[in-house]
Amino acid sequence: MMHDCLTCKARGCSVLESCDEPTLMTISAFKFTKLLQRGQRLVTEGDPVEGIYFIKKGVLKTVLTGRNNKPYLFRISGTGSVFGYRMDTEQSRHPGTVTALSDVIYCYVPNRVFDNITQSNLLLRRQIRNLFLVELNQLRQSAISLAHKKVREKIAEALLMLVAIYLKEENSTVFSIDLSRQDIADLTGTTKEQVSKTLKDFEREGLLNCNGRKFNFINQLKLQFIAGIHTTGENQKSYSKKYENVINGTSN
Repeated sequence: MMHDCLTCKARGCSVLESCDEPTLMTISAFKFTKLLQRGQRLVTEGDPVEGIYFIKKGVLKTVLTGRNNKPYLFRISGTGSVFGYRMDTEQSRHPGTVTALSDVIYCYVPNRVFDNITQSNLLLRRQIRNLFLVELNQLRQSAISLAHKKVREKIAEALLMLVAIYLKEENSTVFSIDLSRQDIADLTGTTKEQVSKTLKDFEREGLLNCNGRKFNFINQLKLQFIAGIHTTGENQKSYSKKYENVINGTSN
């Protein structure tokens, strides 16, 4: 299966957005486009990093091993996400296990090719460095949230993250998630019972409508207020775009 980077819609929300035409043509010539079925692993924690993965379509979860070998659901990622990037050309290992929550299409570029590309493209090299810094900041923010935020705040923030990933059309109000209540609990450091209760509370308060994994209305402004993220109606769209970029590791 072959996809051209020049015409790829996912490029607009990835680190390849700012690449020039020769760079994109080089990547297109050497990359492999593959399919990953729901439940399959993209990478496994501890495995050597042998190449870089660009997510063209689909949703994945990253799980890290915490204290006492307890799994920690670190991040949910969608279209435009990147895995396998490195800060240098030395051999490194994947910090977590990445598993497909839905069917995924991704493009893979071997390290030997991508390293040569970044050596001649300073802007792309800087974007890769930013990915590393964003991930470090996510770990810090996640630790702060788990330690200090209340249950309602944590779950409101998680819902906003899911909105940024799953809403495919700008004005759409309907989406289905690939996460169970237990997954949301693991992501927010709460329990399955707390997630279920809080979602019911939000529904009674008119903040959302949900049936199982399907959501057909979410009041993002009120959830932002609960989560401690204060935005006005005028900059809600720009906030959502920025949030999506942070999730995918593409913020500047």
